[in-house]
Amino acid sequence: MRRCEGILMSAVLACGCCFVLPSASGAARDPFWPVGYRPSATNDDFEVEESSGAVDWARARKSIQVLGVSVSGGKPSAIVGDDIKHVGETVSVVCSGVRYTWVIEKIVPPSYVKFRPLATE
Repeated sequence: MRRCEGILMSAVLACGCCFVLPSASGAARDPFWPVGYRPSATNDDFEVEESSGAVDWARARKSIQVLGVSVSGGKPSAIVGDDIKHVGETVSVVCSGVRYTWVIEKIVPPSYVKFRPLATE
């Protein structure tokens, strides 16, 4: 990194702004990439899923991420994805173009969360 880019980066981080620096080749460079990292020329890092529209609750259920369970004030809660959820609240995911919604029926520490299928859209 050239000195002027380092100074600019320090100033931007201090003010809380976010930007992308151009690399030597002129392509955009993410300032949070590790030193020396070069993205691949192709986007083979992910698969594109075709939307079949078929309802598959088991497959969609596998995409729900329960990150933790806790009890506060005698009330159990679960961290599902990026949200804190309680019994009776809903959780939704989109899988193969279909939106699946479950209701949380039961939360039991240390890691059990029971989901009941509610609806698809």
